[in-house]
Amino acid sequence: MKYKTDPYEGLSEEQRAWAIRRTAEIAKETKPLLSELASVGFMAGCLDDLREGPIKDRRVLEVLLRHLQMPYSTPVNSNLVRGTIADALIGAKTQDREFGTRMLALLSVDNYAQVQFKLALAIDNAVGPDELPALKRILEDQRRNPGVRAAVLSTYLKHSRTDDVDYLLSFLGDEPAVVIVAVKALARKKVPGIRSRIEEWAASVTLPEWKGPAKRALKLFGNDVKAKPRYLVSNRKKIPSRLAEWSMSLGLDEIRPPLESLSRLVQSGFGAAEVNEVVDVAEDMAHDDTRTFRFPVSVDGAECEVWISVFMDDEDLPDLAIFGPASLIGRLCYEPEE
Repeated sequence: MKYKTDPYEGLSEEQRAWAIRRTAEIAKETKPLLSELASVGFMAGCLDDLREGPIKDRRVLEVLLRHLQMPYSTPVNSNLVRGTIADALIGAKTQDREFGTRMLALLSVDNYAQVQFKLALAIDNAVGPDELPALKRILEDQRRNPGVRAAVLSTYLKHSRTDDVDYLLSFLGDEPAVVIVAVKALARKKVPGIRSRIEEWAASVTLPEWKGPAKRALKLFGNDVKAKPRYLVSNRKKIPSRLAEWSMSLGLDEIRPPLESLSRLVQSGFGAAEVNEVVDVAEDMAHDDTRTFRFPVSVDGAECEVWISVFMDDEDLPDLAIFGPASLIGRLCYEPEE
């Protein structure tokens, strides 16, 4: 990779010296790999060049797979080099069953979570029904990184039969990363009776990172489980500038308390039903979504409006903003628990 500017710009002398030594060390360790790739026609000046495009040549894939199994001088170097090789295998999107079986064998014994996760993604198109027992063994290994198990579960579900539903349901009390994949896949299977079982599970969970995915999965059955929001307005509508603002970045499970605090400050127009509407809509929001509500309320005997905006800044981490008369907003107090 060629740099138009100094790649070490901004580093102290000590940091610069360390970075130069580190670059030289990696270059030395990867020289056999780059030389062997060149011998089969794949020219790479450095390790990062492996990420630049999909690899289709079987000879190149063979070299990468062989070097993926080689030891390196330190665990850090091994993670870096082998992780980059695994990245290239993901990009290759190979459907070669032989390569899939070999990558799955590596995944079964590899000790590095980062490499495991990338291998789990790489096998997605390269294994078939014959590999279900091996995939199942990985899924049942509770020591595995949750992200690895989620990626393997996604592949497993492509080839599993519908009579595996009870087995898949066993993931509904596990790590959120795995739960989300399992719930979505179960909903897509649309097996008779599965909807009611997911509904029961969705009603029983309390962690916000599970509730949202569970409700979204239920929608895959074709029927919305909630009534249409009454107070939701177009995001193009402007919130009146005369209104005072209260805002805070919260977890999805922290949205309800400030809304309930607001409901206690108004005489009418914003009660339990309105609180539930905002919470239900927020639980269905995806990353970068914004939803705006307008509520006609009565405060201290006067009719006015309260506007509420929810922006999903990150997965299940919304920004909540409440707009209303200054006399109302000034009394709105909420401190999230530490």
